[in-house]
Amino acid sequence: MSSRPIMERLDAGETLLLDGGTGSELQRRGADVLKGATDKLKAWSATANVEFDDVVEQVHQDYLRVGAEIIISNNFWTNPTRLGTIGLGDRWEEYASAAGRIAIASRDAGNPEAYVAGGMAPPTTATGPSGVEQMGAERYHEEYADHARLLAGLGVDLILAEYIGSIGDSVAAAEACAEAGLPV
Repeated sequence: MSSRPIMERLDAGETLLLDGGTGSELQRRGADVLKGATDKLKAWSATANVEFDDVVEQVHQDYLRVGAEIIISNNFWTNPTRLGTIGLGDRWEEYASAAGRIAIASRDAGNPEAYVAGGMAPPTTATGPSGVEQMGAERYHEEYADHARLLAGLGVDLILAEYIGSIGDSVAAAEACAEAGLPV
């Protein structure tokens, strides 16, 4: 874990290099990222955290090796709703925790001064009605807050809410994630 809080560095005007695409790298390296794919989302890497954990770790370490100062955990759609679409909703914590642990271990082994962003995509797709409208504000908030607390408990340095399709959903996600007590 970095000796300097990320917000201290950002507030000082430092520029930090973020990693690149994890899912595309997993696919390039032979990990099955098609489990859970749909006509709207062609690849999805959530299950790789358990089934190809060594490949996920290698992707993170390679990004660190080439200079990334922030790596994003492979938590894309590791929430109950999205994993529920492939019958794994009751195992969301296993997949989400695996992603966080892999990223933290990779950081600790590759560059302890780097940061881990706990990445989270919304529980709904970015097309159609907003996630808040699809799920209801309370359930939408609960999925983000639970996920953020889980990742914070594992030791990520910040939360990164990504792939959000509307301003209202972005505000709701940021408010829920902030409950974990980390920068969002």
